[in-house]
Amino acid sequence: MKAFTPLCRVWHQQVKDFFHELHGHQSKTLAMFVLGAIKAESIVLARVAEALLAESEAKAPSIERRLERFLSNEKIDTEKTWDVFLGQILPSFQGGPIRLVIDLTAYEEHAQVIYIGLLQHSRVLPLVWKVMPGQEKWDQGLWDCVEELFKRLAPHIGETDCTIIGDSAFGCFPMVSLCQKYQWHYLFRICGQHTCEHWSTDGRLMPRAFAFTRFALMDCKAAIAVLLWDIRRNISFVLQHF
Repeated sequence: MKAFTPLCRVWHQQVKDFFHELHGHQSKTLAMFVLGAIKAESIVLARVAEALLAESEAKAPSIERRLERFLSNEKIDTEKTWDVFLGQILPSFQGGPIRLVIDLTAYEEHAQVIYIGLLQHSRVLPLVWKVMPGQEKWDQGLWDCVEELFKRLAPHIGETDCTIIGDSAFGCFPMVSLCQKYQWHYLFRICGQHTCEHWSTDGRLMPRAFAFTRFALMDCKAAIAVLLWDIRRNISFVLQHF
């Protein structure tokens, strides 16, 4: 590689400070890979290598092989390295409420990715994830996978006010149980099949009804309806705020 430009030298030093357990060549390759991915707007190795030609005297195939060796290096504990990175960046977000988004995304037919990301403005920055088979039976249940991700995040969040946001796939009792176990708030989309029970003004539990039906019957446009689960009684109910 050519001598780093002043900007690249600063960037390389930041990478070394973040990932102090990586050797010098490893941190340098990681810094170059990230730089190349930004310039190429892609993580396809061939494109990243081409984007790094201005930073290297080597040809693109040689750069690509170097990146391949780094990414396939089994001596690098990826999960441990990433957790060190989280420990560096998440404390800066502990001063205010944290909003996390959880999602399950299919990658073609080969895999499904469960991930939790930090919501910042209109973007979600991935924090933890787990890749599961797309066509084969999982060796873990979904909620076991989610709790594994929660366990990795919890030490970095600490006592910070935290809310998990997800779609209807996560709007169920096991997920709510996990959120309450870690003392995190939750906000999940509900679908037409969800039912709820609500309390009348005189304290009586009303008959079960479809949640959307209940919401549609609300007479006040300023009403906000929130579907909650009562762990002790294993029932759901609706709170209305006017």
